[in-house]
Amino acid sequence: MAPFQVFFVRGVKNLFGRGSNQEKLAAIENYCQNPNPDALVVFVADHISIPADVRRMEMQDKERYQRIRETMGQYCGIVELARVEEGEAVRWIGDYCASRSVKIDPDGARRISRLARRRHDDDLERTGKTHPLRRGEETPHAG
Repeated sequence: MAPFQVFFVRGVKNLFGRGSNQEKLAAIENYCQNPNPDALVVFVADHISIPADVRRMEMQDKERYQRIRETMGQYCGIVELARVEEGEAVRWIGDYCASRSVKIDPDGARRISRLARRRHDDDLERTGKTHPLRRGEETPHAG
């Protein structure tokens, strides 16, 4: 049996561009009715910017998001991921370390947060994708 696979499909914007895209959406709907049980398909709407405070979302992004919900939301689950504010990341890193009896000061947690964001941004720029954890892979240990 093949291992569980995750496929990231970028360019969701192209499904909602000019012209008729009903054929593309119908193919996605058809797959969703009988998906591969050993795979997860993640459609990445990276053309939409969701700020940490969703009340500050720009009108154009709200409209794009609503259009995706109205079409793909009929047969796909939708997960909203907003950018994490640095202060929240620092608190999370501190809590994570404390739960593992590792001491870290706020400046160290801030540096880790900035390095992680820089790596994420560099990966996106270089390869067009991020590098999520593989199934069964543990998070890197602090300390």
